[in-house]
Amino acid sequence: MYFLAIIKRALGSRNALVLLPEGSPADLLEFIVQAGGRYEFLRNSLDRRPTKTPVSKIRRQFFRIRSEFEIFWRVRKLNFRSTAIHIELAPWQSWLLILALRCLSAKVFVTVHNPLPSVSLFRRTLWRSRLCIVSRLSGVRLIASNRFTKERMAEWLAPQMIRKMPVAYTAVDPELIQAALENDAMLDVLSNRFGLRDGKKNILCVGQFVDRKGRWIFLECAAILLRRFPELRFVWLMPEAADNDTAAKIESYRLGPAF
Repeated sequence: MYFLAIIKRALGSRNALVLLPEGSPADLLEFIVQAGGRYEFLRNSLDRRPTKTPVSKIRRQFFRIRSEFEIFWRVRKLNFRSTAIHIELAPWQSWLLILALRCLSAKVFVTVHNPLPSVSLFRRTLWRSRLCIVSRLSGVRLIASNRFTKERMAEWLAPQMIRKMPVAYTAVDPELIQAALENDAMLDVLSNRFGLRDGKKNILCVGQFVDRKGRWIFLECAAILLRRFPELRFVWLMPEAADNDTAAKIESYRLGPAF
């Protein structure tokens, strides 16, 4: 949604070309076209399989380097006086690609969506040194997608770099929201499907049910509110059901059918 919003805003002054891996979902491709962009496929992509052995870790790095080389090769002949590149890659891992693009005088934007995970001291030192190099390159702009991420990035970047980092919130389209609100038939279908047609007031959250989305803060707040307002119900729409351990922790908040 973030990149689709950028494409829409750019129309009229920019043409948008999206490079994405072969086999990308058809609905995603349709969204790009609807937003006014066009797309081309990359033959190489990242290896998303779990890395449990040294061989699998080496394999993942090989796939990453190969995909980054293809990206560089595909964009190297662009006119960088009139082109901006917005990369959806981790700058602490893909710093060489960003450095190579700057050698071509490319203007590079990188959005950091989530804080960096806890890692070993060696990896932490390595990532911090790479981020230091990337953040000091002229023509490279690091952007945080929320304030929480920006605050956490203070552990990795110099204070002056954090001050220069803007926050670009994931966009919403009020016209699409209004169209959805006016579609009573669809609202009825969804409300009946999820059993929400009983007069209770529903507080909705949509996204992966993971820590970085604030799931336990959400449930803690729900428990506090429910004691004062028993007519509330809290709904988290997630892509897949919670596992047994997660379900047990959910039960510990004693929300019952209110969640």
